[in-house]
Amino acid sequence: GRGRPASFISGTRIEACLGQRVSLNPNTPKDIPFLYQWTPVEGLENPNSINPTLTVTQSRTFRVRISPVDYYCDTFINVEVVLVNRVAPAFSYVPACDGFGLHLKNETPGSGQTRWVIGNLSKPIGDTIARDLTFTFPSAGTFPVTLISLGLCPDTITKQVTVTGPF
Repeated sequence: GRGRPASFISGTRIEACLGQRVSLNPNTPKDIPFLYQWTPVEGLENPNSINPTLTVTQSRTFRVRISPVDYYCDTFINVEVVLVNRVAPAFSYVPACDGFGLHLKNETPGSGQTRWVIGNLSKPIGDTIARDLTFTFPSAGTFPVTLISLGLCPDTITKQVTVTGPF
């Protein structure tokens, strides 16, 4: 509670993507009567605030000194910010036997959940969450197919695919 300010720190490890803005101590009330000093100060917007923010450029460990206003019984905690590498999404496709379908294969290394958007992103003809997908197009033609990785560091790839119609 308020007598134990360290209990508000939600985690000592924060995973983030390159360029992501993170808060180091988001769960502590702003009016808690303790002083906070975060080090190192480089990259922190306000190293003497309860909840400094930073834009992640690398993995780093920050140490916070939490002191009551009389500086008696300081608490020290380390908070590690871990840079998670973004994995570029990739996919391949092969035509189905009917000429209107494509077998879409997610080839993103280590991917978790992915979203497939078939057609224009603003008005898709198909939109589903699946690792791999077989999709039947309404006609022959060239269509955009977008794969969106939904992990911690989401990313997108779009390819134009051609559907030939029946052979």
